[in-house]
This record gives sequence, structure tokens and C-alpha cells, in this order.
Amino acid sequence: MAEIINKAKTEYKIVIAENAESIERNAAKELQDFFEEATELELPIISDAGLTAGGKYFSIGQNKLVTSQVKGELAGLKDQGYIIKTVGDTIYLIGPIAHGSL
Repeated sequence: MAEIINKAKTEYKIVIAENAESIERNAAKELQDFFEEATELELPIISDAGLTAGGKYFSIGQNKLVTSQVKGELAGLKDQGYIIKTVGDTIYLIGPIAHGSL
């Protein structure tokens, strides 16, 4: 995994589905706000349209980047459950439903 911050810069972006639910949009905004408060760096929030897995992303909720490996780990979680998993340079923050992603 690459460094998230190097020399006071980051290449990471927050990715949500093009048709993300409002709760997933809120989750992305909260991550953006907390990250900026902690680091003074703003992560752009972008849609998954045209993206492929493997980039430097914080992936929020169900979107095109979610791999079968990540989806398989959601089985058995309750509605408010979630996983945080790193695959390559992508950090997945996802629950079985949108509330878990928040």
C-alpha cells in the first residue's frame, strides 16, 4: 500500500457511486471533513463513473470499485455493521446497507 500522505500532499480521492444514496454522500463528506481537520488536506469526492479498481481511493459504500473479495466479507454483518479493508492502494469502507457505510 502506498503512503496516504507524502510531503504534505495526497493522491487519494473519495469515491462514491454515481447514484449514491444521500447517507453515502454524507459519509463521504464526513470523511472529507475529518481528514481535512486532521491533515489540512482536502480529499476530492468523485463518482465511480469510468473508474476501475486499483487506484488510490477511499471507496465508500456500494460502487463499481467494490471487488467480489470485499463483497464476500459483508455476509453475516447486521445492518449497522461495516468493514474497513485495504486491497492494493484502495481502502474500502462499506456496510451491507448504506447505513453501515456511514
